[in-house]
Amino acid sequence: MSIYPQIEGTITEIFCNERSITLYFPKEYHDQSDRLFPILLVHDGAELFQDALIEIEENVSEGVAAPVVLAGVSSTVRNDEYTPWPHPALADHFPAFAGEGASYLDAIENEIIPCIQSLYRISLDPWDRAIGGASLGGLISLYAMYKKSHLFKKYMLLSSSLWYEGFIEFMSSEPLDPALQAYMYIGEKEGITKQNIQRNMVANNKLGYQILSDKLHSLSKQLCFETDPEGVHDDPYFIKYFIRGLAILFPGAK
Repeated sequence: MSIYPQIEGTITEIFCNERSITLYFPKEYHDQSDRLFPILLVHDGAELFQDALIEIEENVSEGVAAPVVLAGVSSTVRNDEYTPWPHPALADHFPAFAGEGASYLDAIENEIIPCIQSLYRISLDPWDRAIGGASLGGLISLYAMYKKSHLFKKYMLLSSSLWYEGFIEFMSSEPLDPALQAYMYIGEKEGITKQNIQRNMVANNKLGYQILSDKLHSLSKQLCFETDPEGVHDDPYFIKYFIRGLAILFPGAK
């Protein structure tokens, strides 16, 4: 029985090497005991999906999306773990970014995924494995696209922090597996009130989309890019497009 009475699936929390993981299992996981399921690893714990599960389940029941296990990976130092290299603080009252993303992604590969797979029926096929997040969570997911393509073949990139200094140049110069699939979203009003490099959010996401377009085999089949004319950098938009991205990366039979 679900701890959320409104949903048909279940939610549980486990710890992998003292890191909290919030897991959502669709009802099909319990109904089909001989089946291995795809998984989407999501940064920032369950923030992107905990309030979206009713709509996600409706999409599955209508054949819009396939049933997917969702794993919300927590972080107490997201400014450090979700960044690819060190970066100065954006303001005096904010901390600098330590750039520990490579170590964080190694922990996902060597600790978190093996931990989850040892406990649950999760597919071992990299095409059944996705990673995604919003803001800095989108940034580190895009970094994983370049560094962990053997592990993940699908990526959800929501309002990614592509203002991060040097990242566009990294995307352009580094090789990329041309067979990968990604869903990208950016709100057209993100960063417009900023007076620092975050004002480049929209322009850099569009530039990042063009870079990926040039590196992937098939634009129409592998890369979906959406914008929202009213979109700001806030959870309601992240959640809305998380639901859309999940159905695009893991479509149903409809």
